[in-house]
Amino acid sequence: ALARQGVDVALFERRWCGAQASGVNYGGVRTHGRPEVQLPLAMRARRIWNRLPQLIGCDGEFVVSGHLRLARRDSDMEVLDAWAAMARGHGASSTLIWGEAFRRRYPWLGAAAIGGALCESDGHANPRLVSPAFAAAARREGAQVFEQTELGEIDYDG
Repeated sequence: ALARQGVDVALFERRWCGAQASGVNYGGVRTHGRPEVQLPLAMRARRIWNRLPQLIGCDGEFVVSGHLRLARRDSDMEVLDAWAAMARGHGASSTLIWGEAFRRRYPWLGAAAIGGALCESDGHANPRLVSPAFAAAARREGAQVFEQTELGEIDYDG
């Protein structure tokens, strides 16, 4: 985005783009459970995932699969309920499920889980595809991408 706006951009990657943590994580794309300070950025980022093919030329195998946070006691449900109330103010949605409805929907979770909160708009992607695709898109927009380039020091001259 910066390169598209005419800003000189250089990306330095110690190994290959996507080879470190951004490429070997579980690929979670979630707003659910984020601290309030992170929620505006998480919501903005989540909207970007819907446009991934147009932005980077790859869908990254993004799947909207939902994200479930579990509760093992009533106090956990209270925390999930408080988060959902806070998140509504930022446009995030989280549905609380407990009791018999929870058991019917998630019978395999066992008795330790008494309920949970589901954010249906969250999902996951393939980080092995997404990270390199972002780097390739940055190159197409004019950014300089330096892979296998470890920075030991950087100076800023204003």
